[in-house]
Amino acid sequence: MKKNRKILIVLAIVSLIIIYFCYKIFCIKKYSIGELNTKNAVIADTWDIKREPKNKELLILDNIRIRDDFKEFKIEKSNNTYTLTNTIDGQKVGFKIIEYTTHIAGFNNQFDILNTSINKNDIEKFIIKNNFENDVEFMKYIINYKEKKPSIFMSINEIKMNYVTKFLANNVLPKDSIFHELEGKHLGYAIENSKNVEVNILDRSRRYILSFQKSDYFTEDYIKELLGTIEIIYSKKED
Repeated sequence: MKKNRKILIVLAIVSLIIIYFCYKIFCIKKYSIGELNTKNAVIADTWDIKREPKNKELLILDNIRIRDDFKEFKIEKSNNTYTLTNTIDGQKVGFKIIEYTTHIAGFNNQFDILNTSINKNDIEKFIIKNNFENDVEFMKYIINYKEKKPSIFMSINEIKMNYVTKFLANNVLPKDSIFHELEGKHLGYAIENSKNVEVNILDRSRRYILSFQKSDYFTEDYIKELLGTIEIIYSKKED
Protein backbone atom coordinates (compact mmCIF):
# COMPACT_ATOMS: atom_id res chain seq x y z
CA MET A 1 0.00 0.00 0.00
CA LYS A 2 2.76 2.42 0.98
CA LYS A 3 4.66 1.45 -2.16
CA ASN A 4 1.64 2.21 -4.35
CA ARG A 5 1.21 5.57 -2.61
CA LYS A 6 4.84 6.48 -3.30
CA ILE A 7 4.43 5.51 -6.95
CA LEU A 8 1.30 7.68 -7.20
CA ILE A 9 3.12 10.63 -5.61
CA VAL A 10 6.05 10.25 -8.05
CA LEU A 11 3.67 9.98 -11.01
CA ALA A 12 1.79 13.07 -9.83
CA ILE A 13 5.05 15.04 -9.53
CA VAL A 14 6.22 13.88 -12.96
CA SER A 15 2.83 14.78 -14.44
CA LEU A 16 3.00 18.27 -12.93
CA ILE A 17 6.51 18.77 -14.31
CA ILE A 18 5.39 17.64 -17.78
CA ILE A 19 2.34 19.93 -17.64
CA TYR A 20 4.54 22.85 -16.50
CA PHE A 21 7.03 22.41 -19.34
CA CYS A 22 4.22 21.91 -21.87
CA TYR A 23 2.77 25.20 -20.67
CA LYS A 24 6.17 26.83 -21.17
CA ILE A 25 6.28 25.51 -24.74
CA PHE A 26 2.79 26.94 -25.25
CA CYS A 27 3.99 30.33 -23.91
CA ILE A 28 7.05 30.31 -26.18
CA LYS A 29 4.76 29.79 -29.18
CA LYS A 30 2.27 32.37 -27.92
CA TYR A 31 4.94 34.99 -27.32
CA SER A 32 6.58 34.59 -30.70
CA ILE A 33 7.02 37.63 -32.90
CA GLY A 34 8.37 35.84 -35.95
CA GLU A 35 10.83 37.68 -38.16
CA LEU A 36 12.23 40.85 -36.58
CA ASN A 37 11.90 43.92 -38.79
CA THR A 38 14.95 45.39 -37.06
CA LYS A 39 17.26 42.37 -36.73
CA ASN A 40 20.10 44.24 -38.49
CA ALA A 41 20.11 47.15 -36.01
CA VAL A 42 23.58 47.57 -34.49
CA ILE A 43 25.41 49.80 -32.00
CA ALA A 44 28.20 51.74 -33.72
CA ASP A 45 30.71 54.42 -32.73
CA THR A 46 29.93 57.19 -30.25
CA TRP A 47 29.30 60.73 -31.52
CA ASP A 48 31.29 63.33 -29.61
CA ILE A 49 29.26 66.55 -29.60
CA LYS A 50 31.52 69.51 -28.93
CA ARG A 51 30.15 72.78 -27.59
CA GLU A 52 30.27 75.29 -30.44
CA PRO A 53 31.03 79.01 -29.85
CA LYS A 54 27.95 81.04 -28.94
CA ASN A 55 26.33 82.75 -31.89
CA LYS A 56 24.31 85.97 -31.73
CA GLU A 57 21.97 84.80 -34.48
CA LEU A 58 19.83 82.01 -33.08
CA LEU A 59 16.73 80.32 -34.39
CA ILE A 60 14.26 79.92 -31.52
CA LEU A 61 11.76 77.08 -31.82
CA ASP A 62 9.91 76.89 -28.50
CA ASN A 63 12.47 75.47 -26.01
CA ILE A 64 15.13 74.89 -28.68
CA ARG A 65 17.81 77.46 -29.52
CA ILE A 66 19.93 76.54 -32.54
CA ARG A 67 22.41 78.51 -34.66
CA ASP A 68 20.39 80.14 -37.41
CA ASP A 69 21.71 78.54 -40.59
CA PHE A 70 18.16 78.40 -41.90
CA LYS A 71 17.20 81.89 -43.03
CA GLU A 72 16.38 80.58 -46.51
CA PHE A 73 14.40 77.63 -45.19
CA LYS A 74 10.63 77.45 -45.09
CA ILE A 75 9.52 76.81 -41.50
CA GLU A 76 6.15 75.25 -40.69
CA LYS A 77 4.70 74.19 -37.34
CA SER A 78 2.06 71.56 -36.68
CA ASN A 79 1.30 70.66 -33.04
CA ASN A 80 4.68 69.88 -31.44
CA THR A 81 6.58 69.51 -34.74
CA TYR A 82 8.62 72.07 -36.70
CA THR A 83 9.45 71.23 -40.31
CA LEU A 84 12.25 73.13 -42.08
CA THR A 85 12.70 72.67 -45.85
CA ASN A 86 14.64 74.23 -48.69
CA THR A 87 15.81 73.44 -52.21
CA ILE A 88 19.58 73.64 -52.62
CA ASP A 89 21.26 72.96 -55.97
CA GLY A 90 18.06 71.38 -57.20
CA GLN A 91 17.86 69.02 -54.22
CA LYS A 92 15.12 69.26 -51.61
CA VAL A 93 16.63 69.14 -48.12
CA GLY A 94 15.11 69.47 -44.70
CA PHE A 95 14.67 68.27 -41.16
CA LYS A 96 12.12 68.17 -38.38
CA ILE A 97 12.29 69.09 -34.71
CA ILE A 98 9.80 67.28 -32.48
CA GLU A 99 9.31 67.54 -28.73
CA TYR A 100 8.16 64.34 -27.08
CA THR A 101 8.31 62.52 -23.76
CA THR A 102 11.12 60.03 -23.27
CA HIS A 103 10.42 56.34 -23.85
CA ILE A 104 10.85 55.42 -20.19
CA ALA A 105 8.76 58.36 -18.94
CA GLY A 106 5.92 58.17 -21.45
CA PHE A 107 5.68 54.52 -22.49
CA ASN A 108 1.98 54.33 -21.59
CA ASN A 109 1.13 56.85 -24.30
CA GLN A 110 3.61 55.77 -26.97
CA PHE A 111 3.02 52.16 -27.86
CA ASP A 112 -0.23 51.06 -29.46
CA ILE A 113 -0.77 47.43 -28.54
CA LEU A 114 -1.95 45.78 -31.76
CA ASN A 115 -2.22 42.23 -30.42
CA THR A 116 -3.59 40.50 -27.35
CA SER A 117 -0.33 38.82 -26.25
CA ILE A 118 0.83 41.80 -24.17
CA ASN A 119 -0.61 45.02 -22.79
CA LYS A 120 0.74 48.33 -21.56
CA ASN A 121 1.17 46.94 -18.05
CA ASP A 122 3.64 44.42 -19.47
CA ILE A 123 5.70 47.25 -20.95
CA GLU A 124 5.57 49.07 -17.62
CA LYS A 125 6.85 45.93 -15.86
CA PHE A 126 9.63 45.65 -18.44
CA ILE A 127 10.74 49.26 -17.82
CA ILE A 128 10.61 48.87 -14.02
CA LYS A 129 12.31 45.45 -14.00
CA ASN A 130 15.32 46.69 -15.96
CA ASN A 131 15.55 49.98 -14.02
CA PHE A 132 16.72 52.00 -17.03
CA GLU A 133 18.37 55.26 -16.02
CA ASN A 134 17.50 56.91 -19.33
CA ASP A 135 16.49 56.23 -22.93
CA VAL A 136 20.09 55.59 -23.97
CA GLU A 137 20.22 52.54 -21.69
CA PHE A 138 16.74 51.54 -22.87
CA MET A 139 17.70 51.63 -26.56
CA LYS A 140 21.02 49.83 -26.05
CA TYR A 141 19.25 47.05 -24.15
CA ILE A 142 16.66 46.66 -26.90
CA ILE A 143 19.38 46.38 -29.57
CA ASN A 144 21.58 43.99 -27.57
CA TYR A 145 18.80 41.58 -26.53
CA LYS A 146 16.34 41.81 -29.43
CA GLU A 147 17.47 38.47 -30.89
CA LYS A 148 17.74 36.50 -27.66
CA LYS A 149 15.79 33.27 -28.11
CA PRO A 150 13.26 32.12 -25.51
CA SER A 151 13.95 28.83 -23.73
CA ILE A 152 11.97 26.35 -21.65
CA PHE A 153 14.52 27.00 -18.90
CA MET A 154 13.32 30.61 -18.62
CA SER A 155 10.55 31.48 -16.20
CA ILE A 156 7.14 32.34 -17.68
CA ASN A 157 7.79 35.99 -16.87
CA GLU A 158 11.20 35.90 -18.58
CA ILE A 159 9.61 34.41 -21.70
CA LYS A 160 7.06 37.22 -21.71
CA MET A 161 9.70 39.92 -21.13
CA ASN A 162 11.75 38.44 -23.98
CA TYR A 163 8.72 38.96 -26.21
CA VAL A 164 8.28 42.54 -24.94
CA THR A 165 11.92 43.24 -25.90
CA LYS A 166 11.25 42.08 -29.47
CA PHE A 167 7.95 43.98 -29.63
CA LEU A 168 9.66 47.21 -28.57
CA ALA A 169 12.54 46.64 -31.00
CA ASN A 170 10.04 46.45 -33.85
CA ASN A 171 8.34 49.65 -32.64
CA VAL A 172 11.24 51.96 -31.74
CA LEU A 173 14.00 50.95 -34.18
CA PRO A 174 13.92 51.81 -37.88
CA LYS A 175 14.81 48.97 -40.24
CA ASP A 176 18.58 48.42 -40.70
CA SER A 177 19.33 51.15 -38.17
CA ILE A 178 22.73 52.16 -36.81
CA PHE A 179 22.80 53.47 -33.24
CA HIS A 180 25.25 56.13 -32.02
CA GLU A 181 25.36 57.22 -28.39
CA LEU A 182 25.97 60.97 -27.90
CA GLU A 183 28.62 62.16 -25.50
CA GLY A 184 29.94 65.60 -24.68
CA LYS A 185 27.44 68.43 -24.71
CA HIS A 186 24.22 66.39 -24.91
CA LEU A 187 22.81 63.22 -23.40
CA GLY A 188 21.10 61.23 -26.10
CA TYR A 189 21.58 59.13 -29.20
CA ALA A 190 21.36 59.17 -32.99
CA ILE A 191 19.81 56.48 -35.15
CA GLU A 192 20.56 56.42 -38.87
CA ASN A 193 19.42 54.31 -41.77
CA SER A 194 19.64 54.70 -45.54
CA LYS A 195 17.17 57.62 -45.63
CA ASN A 196 17.34 59.54 -42.35
CA VAL A 197 19.39 60.48 -39.33
CA GLU A 198 17.24 60.84 -36.21
CA VAL A 199 18.94 62.53 -33.27
CA ASN A 200 17.31 62.26 -29.84
CA ILE A 201 18.47 64.80 -27.24
CA LEU A 202 17.30 63.89 -23.73
CA ASP A 203 16.56 66.62 -21.23
CA ARG A 204 14.57 66.09 -18.03
CA SER A 205 11.71 63.78 -19.07
CA ARG A 206 11.65 65.14 -22.60
CA ARG A 207 13.04 63.88 -25.87
CA TYR A 208 13.88 66.46 -28.54
CA ILE A 209 14.00 64.68 -31.89
CA LEU A 210 15.86 66.20 -34.84
CA SER A 211 15.10 64.13 -37.91
CA PHE A 212 17.35 64.94 -40.89
CA GLN A 213 16.89 63.75 -44.45
CA LYS A 214 20.17 62.24 -45.57
CA SER A 215 21.71 64.41 -48.27
CA ASP A 216 24.93 66.04 -49.45
CA TYR A 217 23.83 69.08 -47.40
CA PHE A 218 23.17 67.43 -44.05
CA THR A 219 26.39 65.46 -43.68
CA GLU A 220 27.32 63.70 -40.45
CA ASP A 221 29.94 66.33 -39.60
CA TYR A 222 27.50 69.18 -40.22
CA ILE A 223 24.80 67.52 -38.10
CA LYS A 224 27.28 67.11 -35.23
CA GLU A 225 28.28 70.77 -35.57
CA LEU A 226 24.64 71.89 -35.43
CA LEU A 227 24.04 69.75 -32.35
CA GLY A 228 26.90 71.58 -30.66
CA THR A 229 25.02 74.89 -31.09
CA ILE A 230 21.76 73.68 -29.51
CA GLU A 231 20.62 74.99 -26.15
CA ILE A 232 17.40 73.95 -24.42
CA ILE A 233 15.82 76.76 -22.46
CA TYR A 234 12.71 76.44 -20.30
CA SER A 235 10.30 79.14 -19.23
CA LYS A 236 9.93 79.94 -15.53
CA LYS A 237 6.64 77.99 -15.49
CA GLU A 238 8.46 74.89 -16.72
CA ASP A 239 11.36 75.17 -14.23
